[in-house]
Amino acid sequence: MTDLLFNISSFLVIISLIVFIHEFGHYYVAIKSGVKVEVFSIGMGPEIIGWNDKRGTRWRICPLPIGGYVKMFGDSNASSEPDQDILAGMNEDEKKQAFHTKSLVAKSMIVAAGPGANFLLAIFMLFVLFFCYGKGFTTTEITYIEPESIAQKSGIELGDIITKINDQKIDDFNQLREIVTVNAGHELNFTISRGGNEFDLTIIPELKEREDVFGNKIEVGSLGIASDKIARKKMGLIESVAGGVSETYRLSFFMLKSVGQMIIGNVSTDNIGGPIKIAQISGSSVRQGFQNVLWFVAILSINLGLINLFPIPVLDGGHLLFYLIEGFRGRPMAAKIQQISFRIGMALIGSLMIFSVFNDLRSLF
Repeated sequence: MTDLLFNISSFLVIISLIVFIHEFGHYYVAIKSGVKVEVFSIGMGPEIIGWNDKRGTRWRICPLPIGGYVKMFGDSNASSEPDQDILAGMNEDEKKQAFHTKSLVAKSMIVAAGPGANFLLAIFMLFVLFFCYGKGFTTTEITYIEPESIAQKSGIELGDIITKINDQKIDDFNQLREIVTVNAGHELNFTISRGGNEFDLTIIPELKEREDVFGNKIEVGSLGIASDKIARKKMGLIESVAGGVSETYRLSFFMLKSVGQMIIGNVSTDNIGGPIKIAQISGSSVRQGFQNVLWFVAILSINLGLINLFPIPVLDGGHLLFYLIEGFRGRPMAAKIQQISFRIGMALIGSLMIFSVFNDLRSLF
């Protein structure tokens, strides 16, 4: 029971932070664009706690931790669906404060600011992680050699440290792997440190069939070695900022590729997790320490940012798609089509949430 409460508490704190940052992105750009924000809600459902600020915005905390929303002047609901009756009855001063009367550029910036804020949060979390704790990496000290592999036949031994390939200094096993995988059948000169002494070995990587992280069969160059030695590299201020940006990009690309592989059937949809799974990981991250929390918040924030950019009506990406179509057509889509699209989008998102919870429950029993 204690573990359950701890997981739930950790989940609520982490998801509330990420949702707040997302919605604050919308809110901040909206007020800077002259749009009146009527409601800023963290969570869904009936209001538990609420207050009004000097701009007239109602700030709410609601019980269902499945998202949040910013309702702007002229919206009919939390999905920013336009209220045609309200828009038609507005005077000129009111139109200046309404979201749906703004230019396409302004509306697009307001909508994109939510996912953008999530990516900025991820960059910041990774920056703090790298600056305070350094960046973890796998060293080039060999801890496994595949029997009958080219590495074993060439004389590589356990405990050897590969320091250079073709006079290029390396200290990260991923660097080594990247070079070897694209050089099947080509001679490579390895500088190896063993017992304090360095020597060179010329090895030709073999062409091997391997599975990538998505289960796809690929042919790559291989030595038949591995390492499980983890170290941390200290990073300065500028290096940490650059690391935060590059790691956010790398994780975003990986997540998008994972979704693509799931769509074509190479990755099981059993991997889709819902609030129960996220709560379990939240609790585990908090128990493991602050650096794990930083990493998990970054990953979850990137996930939320990317998902919201999917071109599904009711999501930010759906709104951006409508604005793109409007830009090409020179006029907005018919209100009836937008309403139907929003209903379909709600059904899709609802189905996905039900499916993710089903996956969570199935993994528990």
